[in-house]
Amino acid sequence: MSRAMDRLTRRVAIWRPGAIDRYLFRLVGLRMLSVIGVVVTIMTLENAPRLTADLEHADMPGRLLWRLSLDLVPEHLAIAIPVAVLVAVAFSVRTLAGRGEWQMLAAAGMSPARALAAPTLLAALAAGALLVNGLALRPLGERSLDGLYTELVTGSHGVAVPLREPVPLDADTTLMAEGAGPAPGELTGVLVRRGATVLTAGSAHIQSDGRGHVALLLGEGSSLETRADGSTQRLAFTGMMLHGQPPMLDLVPGNLRHRLDRLGGAGLWALAHDGAADATLRDGAAAALLARIEAALFCLLLPWLAAAVGVPPRRRAGGAAMLVGVVLIVLHLQTAAVVEDGFAAAALGATAAHAALWVAITAGLTRFVRARGDGAIDDAIARAVPAVRRLVAVLAPVATLRAMLGRLRPAMLTPATR
Repeated sequence: MSRAMDRLTRRVAIWRPGAIDRYLFRLVGLRMLSVIGVVVTIMTLENAPRLTADLEHADMPGRLLWRLSLDLVPEHLAIAIPVAVLVAVAFSVRTLAGRGEWQMLAAAGMSPARALAAPTLLAALAAGALLVNGLALRPLGERSLDGLYTELVTGSHGVAVPLREPVPLDADTTLMAEGAGPAPGELTGVLVRRGATVLTAGSAHIQSDGRGHVALLLGEGSSLETRADGSTQRLAFTGMMLHGQPPMLDLVPGNLRHRLDRLGGAGLWALAHDGAADATLRDGAAAALLARIEAALFCLLLPWLAAAVGVPPRRRAGGAAMLVGVVLIVLHLQTAAVVEDGFAAAALGATAAHAALWVAITAGLTRFVRARGDGAIDDAIARAVPAVRRLVAVLAPVATLRAMLGRLRPAMLTPATR
């Protein structure tokens, strides 16, 4: 009995937090926050041109751009958090291995699970943050985006009038503007065709009531009417008001994925258990809820995956394995989307199989590195590169020949054959 208690006491002492855990917690945690900030910033800047184009004709586009960017932050966090866990743990392991400290931990009898205790705790915190983000913050951001785009579509922030393109105001009226003035809603070089009458004005002002109806106030201009007998009549006017309801660009999709993305955890749970709802809708809600939970649990595997790709080879520099880790995260996101969309009718079994697959992949990479030694993945990539180069060298002439034959074949056909 005393021996068993001694063994238990030693095991508890081994797992008691110590200086190395505090050091790793601080090292990995700071890097995680840095990576999250960098990834979110990059994705925000990447989306800025598209968002700016959506706000081209809006009033105060700078303020609206900030609103759109903030609403997209939860969507960016869904990618940034797992990437940050992997990159932060992998770089921290690589730093320790470069100093020989990672090998010293193993030589001192510390198991890999014990060495990864602090990173795993951080991964659990990241998993909780990702779950809150997926079940609450991201749906909130998506609904806010829908509301803002609906305001843009209905003209609450200015009417989006494409320049030098015909814009129908109603079934009988078409507007075309050459340019936009400095004031919101101001147009220049305006031409309006209403039935057999053509109106031209040097300037005009277009305004929406926020419900899809617009009022077009033409400045000083002239009208040219073509009569039934072919004669024309030209009149000058100092101002004219026209009304219409132009077709609005559908910036807010209405498919099933869009609807489910706007529901939080409580909404998905209620819909999945709603007996009166359509079966496709219930299955989709269950699949979406399970996918968000599985995405959070995937974070718990990332410290092990990061340890496998983070330790460099002993006799040379490595880094390709880090890229493999990031590719695996992207692959997980893609396969999770396939499972959610394609296997909604069997959501629980499909999600469990998907999670088991990634547990097996992580365990396989971990065992591979343990069996082959530090930097095994980098070494495997280094050995595969020459073979890939030889394969490309063999296939490149074949592809070039096929392209040449594809270009020559139309010229070789006779007119009758054509």
